[in-house]
Amino acid sequence: DSIVTLNLTVRPIIRDTIIASICEGETYTFGAQTLSIAGTYVDTLTAANACDSIVTLNLSVRPIIRDTISASICEGETYTFGAQTLSIAGTYVDTLTAANACDSIVTLNLTVRPIIRDTISASICEGETYIFGSLVLDSTGTYVDTLTAANACDSIVTLNLTVRPVLRDTLNESICEGDTYVLGSQVLGVAGTYVDTLTAVNACDSIVTL
Repeated sequence: DSIVTLNLTVRPIIRDTIIASICEGETYTFGAQTLSIAGTYVDTLTAANACDSIVTLNLSVRPIIRDTISASICEGETYTFGAQTLSIAGTYVDTLTAANACDSIVTLNLTVRPIIRDTISASICEGETYIFGSLVLDSTGTYVDTLTAANACDSIVTLNLTVRPVLRDTLNESICEGDTYVLGSQVLGVAGTYVDTLTAVNACDSIVTL
């Protein structure tokens, strides 16, 4: 007889699972595969014990987040967008890092609302006043006030104010006893000093002293 004793060892197949994620647009190398689509992939390698090593990959693809912002500012103001300080209307793009650690691509549509400028010419008679914003004016001059326009930006109004004079005139007249003198709506026959207020050609008072 030849008695042979066999000690047989069964080396295990090694199984492993990998969970990985990439950002949209990136790739993941798995064995000989270059992957860019989410899914479950299996690859068979040779383990250190010379048996198969079966590796399962659960790959997820995190999305790139895209967002559009519409904003507006008044002329002369600035808008901070990422590291940019903007003052001109246009479309701007910035790439940030989102909460999922991938890119967040933000598009900004920026509008610049104009400052409205207007000029008013007005006139008043001497002794009258003109209300301009919070100002009560009675002197000839140029005045500027800043209001809020319908577009929520400044409205800069320039006023050119003219004060038209009240005309004053003195008449020295005489009549014969028994005659009368007409001054405006008055019919006078007695000596004295009389005053009447008429409307001058400049549409202001004309004060006549007789």
